[in-house]
Amino acid sequence: MNLAVRIQGALCELQQKSLEQIHEDTALTWMARAIAARRLYEQTGDLQWLLTAHNAGDEALEHAALSGKERAPELVRFVDRCMPFLTLPGPRR
Repeated sequence: MNLAVRIQGALCELQQKSLEQIHEDTALTWMARAIAARRLYEQTGDLQWLLTAHNAGDEALEHAALSGKERAPELVRFVDRCMPFLTLPGPRR
């Protein structure tokens, strides 16, 4: 996809949503990516997916914190509750 198409999409999004809504949507998208990356780690054992899961989780938390005074506390708690899922598992028995 070229940049002009992305800019047009961003213009539409900014005209239709508040910045808080954009941050909320972005937080949930990053959390979904984090969980998906963690699942790929479990399937493949490739540590790159685990690192991706951690990075995506951090992005989710950052955007959750920017989602506005009313929504941020609940969204940050939600993302925080999902974060332990992203950690490296203990030794297999």
